[in-house]
Amino acid sequence: MILKIHNYFLFEERLIHSNKPSPKELNQSVPEEGGENSREIKSLIDKISDFASGVIEEEYVEICQGEKGGVADSFLTEQNEPTEQTLELAGLAAVEIGIKVKKLYPKSADLRDFIENEQSMGLLRDTILKTFAVIVLRKKIELLQEQGGYDILMEGFLNTKTRIGRDQYEVKANEILRKSAEKGENASLLYLDLDHFKPVNDEYGHGVGDVALSHFGKKIKEALRERIGDICVRDGGEEIVILLNGCDEKRASVVAERIRKNIEDDPLYLIQKTVINGEEIKGDPQVINYERFDHLMHLNGILGHEEGRGLKVIIPDPRDPSNEKVTVKLLKIPLTASIGIAQCSTLKPGAFDEAKRIADEQVYEAKTNGRNQIFCRGKQIGLEQISQFQDALRTEAMRAKKARQESREEAQLST
Repeated sequence: MILKIHNYFLFEERLIHSNKPSPKELNQSVPEEGGENSREIKSLIDKISDFASGVIEEEYVEICQGEKGGVADSFLTEQNEPTEQTLELAGLAAVEIGIKVKKLYPKSADLRDFIENEQSMGLLRDTILKTFAVIVLRKKIELLQEQGGYDILMEGFLNTKTRIGRDQYEVKANEILRKSAEKGENASLLYLDLDHFKPVNDEYGHGVGDVALSHFGKKIKEALRERIGDICVRDGGEEIVILLNGCDEKRASVVAERIRKNIEDDPLYLIQKTVINGEEIKGDPQVINYERFDHLMHLNGILGHEEGRGLKVIIPDPRDPSNEKVTVKLLKIPLTASIGIAQCSTLKPGAFDEAKRIADEQVYEAKTNGRNQIFCRGKQIGLEQISQFQDALRTEAMRAKKARQESREEAQLST
């Protein structure tokens, strides 16, 4: 068995986390730069590629084994031969190793010394195996999430694109509606759509788009942290359905505003490599916090960035600012969501689908009227109304608390 991974070493860094490199990318060859030096580097990297092939070929069974009958079936055939997915993962491991080697030894003489050093190659062997194992583990986690019906990008969200996800969604939704009906409570459905998401994908690429979706999911989960029993579902690209347990429209509006504000108040800040040693790449985007982003902006003499507006700047790599051949891109991507609300208080057939349809219509109203808004029953739920709802809910909670206290006092007197 030969693992055909020679040319993987020379892919752009964006392939590191991709699942299915295209045939064109799989056959990509070394760019002809530097004449003899370029050909020598290609020859030397081919040697490292052969070495990596041999190392992974020796160890892939042990690394991919896992539990029989589980996700290991995706990596090994019954004869313990590698599946196509395993070969793909081996290639991705080679990408990561190749990029590391190219960064450390950009000159052919240094690269030759590295290959001829037995100790260096021994360390490389360990790195190859660790890199391959990490990529396999990452893929196993994704497969397990998919098998459980959960979304890969949005942690804790069911994904209705999978049959298991749809089935789980239906079972859990019916359970919430049943319990709500038994308690005489209502349930409400929120439909969220991320505003202006297509331009993010178009301008920055799907890698950044995926990070934005993951960030979107985290902001939603943060806003729901104090609640128990709600269901979050990814119902399309950037469309989210949330079924709120024990929530009428008033309470749902308060929850929706908490989500909307949490998304609006925390833009996505990213750093992404753009050039390495003069070669344009599109590196894997890394999330950074505001403090780090602001520090890097000031460090490069870029003062001030307008509230609510996106930003893209190219700066020297902060880890090696004197190296003009390595640059990174700083991105600030504001995110907002339009939210529709519909109450779902009955178990009659089709009630849940009807609530979803109504909430979807409310999202359309929110989009049409300027986005980053909440709509219910054809009207915008503004901040003033949210404040009135919050006051009413606090009053209601105080009355309920007082009633419980009086009930306990009466019980004590009767005994």
